[in-house]
Amino acid sequence: MTNTTFDPSLYTRTPNFTLLGGITLAESLYLACPSDMPTTVKKAAAAMEKVRQAAQTAWSERQRALGPSTEEAARDIDALSDRGWAALRARLGAYADLPFDIYPKAKRAKELLKQLFPEGLLFTQRTYVEQLAAMDALLQRITEDKLEKDLTALCGQEFLENVRRQLPRYRSMVQSSLARTASASNLSTHLRLLSQRICEYTTKVAATVDSDDAATVARALAALAPINSYREASARRLSTQGPEPAPGPQPALPMPVVGP
Repeated sequence: MTNTTFDPSLYTRTPNFTLLGGITLAESLYLACPSDMPTTVKKAAAAMEKVRQAAQTAWSERQRALGPSTEEAARDIDALSDRGWAALRARLGAYADLPFDIYPKAKRAKELLKQLFPEGLLFTQRTYVEQLAAMDALLQRITEDKLEKDLTALCGQEFLENVRRQLPRYRSMVQSSLARTASASNLSTHLRLLSQRICEYTTKVAATVDSDDAATVARALAALAPINSYREASARRLSTQGPEPAPGPQPALPMPVVGP
């Protein structure tokens, strides 16, 4: 019987990690796998490496797609669009406040105000996706009901032109945001698969140990050494930086598709 003890519970439950941490750990385990391991272990190692490579590719693609200051840029685009609609409504409202008996067009301005903005500017406070749909519908209504001529006469050409000009940029922002949200979900899937494959691999390695055979214990400990190293590194970080973030795709998170 060997003097070196082997506790399988230390390895069949892998440590918590972020996606990048899991990628690093899986690669270290794959490289540390002894060449004389049984075929079942080698197959598990190969499956783990395949998942690791896919996770690495997904992470790289996401980082490539992310632009600098994404959330700040979205807020700026949203604020610019909100101000444009507020300006158009304010212009229409100002005309509607004129006395009807002196300025006949003021009555038409009041009609358009109720027709186009029955809830005021509430739509500009909704989620980005909902606001895009509302703006699309509002501009479509102006076109279909042939209201552009009246709005231009009452507000000036620049105000309607401005909200129309903002729409393509707003649409692009929303579409990019939705794509990033989908990408984050995809990274979560990679994290789950990576955790599963690492656990399957370490469990199979642990199963090769015969407590009466020192060689199998030494081989397993060598194969699983990256687990110990990862835990030690995590413990050092905890002692100097505090708790690690909850497991998940880190550090970039999707921009929420919501308004302010």
